[in-house]
Amino acid sequence: MRWAAGLSFFLKMSGTALAFGVQLLLARLMTVENYGVYALAITWANALVVLAGFGMPMAAIRFVAEHQARVNHSLMRGFVRFGYLATTVSAILVAIGLAAVVLLFDQHLSAQTVAAFVIAALIIPANALYIFTGSILQALRRIMQTEGPQQVLRPLFIVTGVGIVILVWGTDAVDAVSAMWVTFAASILVLLVMWALLRGAIPEPMNEAVPSYEPRNWLAMGASFLVLLGSAFLNERTDVLMIGLLLGSGDAGVYSVASRNAQLLAFGLASANALLGPLTARFNAQENIGELQRVVTQGARIACLISFPAGIVLILFGDWILGLFGEAFRPGYGALVCLCAAQLTVAALGSVGGTLALTGRSRIVAQALLGGVAVNIALNLLLIPMFGQMGAALATMFSVIGTNGFLVVVAWRRLGVNTTIFRIS
Repeated sequence: MRWAAGLSFFLKMSGTALAFGVQLLLARLMTVENYGVYALAITWANALVVLAGFGMPMAAIRFVAEHQARVNHSLMRGFVRFGYLATTVSAILVAIGLAAVVLLFDQHLSAQTVAAFVIAALIIPANALYIFTGSILQALRRIMQTEGPQQVLRPLFIVTGVGIVILVWGTDAVDAVSAMWVTFAASILVLLVMWALLRGAIPEPMNEAVPSYEPRNWLAMGASFLVLLGSAFLNERTDVLMIGLLLGSGDAGVYSVASRNAQLLAFGLASANALLGPLTARFNAQENIGELQRVVTQGARIACLISFPAGIVLILFGDWILGLFGEAFRPGYGALVCLCAAQLTVAALGSVGGTLALTGRSRIVAQALLGGVAVNIALNLLLIPMFGQMGAALATMFSVIGTNGFLVVVAWRRLGVNTTIFRIS
């Protein structure tokens, strides 16, 4: 487990540095308003990718690992086929829906905003499919193949694309629309790479097995995971979306930079989750609570070991870091501090939502997250008009910490597992 954690950490670190570089590059090349349009389009695309996936990525982590542990290659092959079909159909419908809504209200939006959101619709199927592919690879414990394309190649493709735009059309050509086209091209390339990697990772017995299907079970679990993942995403990104609606793209651009920097701290827990997902499903299938507790505790410690030093740097030097993006982004420092505090608290509480979901308790997780989203929206509506960007950060901090704290209690009482770095008696 240690070598895999080390590899995951290295790839997450590389991806974090590259993502920071991409964000810095685009913010420096665009105006604040332009970057705000790009940030809003990407945020909506990422939100709808969760819907488009219909919970299949998380279902893949559970079912592929579970069927492999039980040496049921027929169900493994059947699930992979079914998962690709469900994801493709769902993603296309969601993409068409987004494009239709944007074009229906185009008279109320700028031409640049309309173009950016139409391209966002094109990005949705590509992202949904490569995320599902990555989840299969993760379930097969192929860390390099899972993390490499998404964490390292994708930002490199974006930087390369931006460079091509500058060389061919000049710096002024880098705006929200061209950045969205570059992002779309990067997503397609990542999808092709991950498909090629999956072909080499599939176990030979699975390729030779006759597929069998349990569609009702998979769809029911996928729907449950969809509510869980969608609620978790909205709990984290409601602030950006509501600032865009209430304050405009300029404030959304400033806040988005602060938010994205704070989210860099999540790579600690994400590194641990890359290992915890398949192991959680496996030990739950084997009813081995002792081993499950061990890996969950180790995952929380890894998350804190990675995230806390980075968090201290962001809190102490955040104003200077935001200044690298441009002087117009410095007002987001207060929000950055609040969001960093939220991320560090979540890291200390461990992978509680994922642990509960992968052990068959996704309903209570979904209910808690939906409640968190409702509280988040209410707090944003109350605090943004009063405190602006700081109000959005406070709303997110309170709702995220409250939701995860509640789930820690649920995990301890219903599963008998302490997901945190703290001792519970």
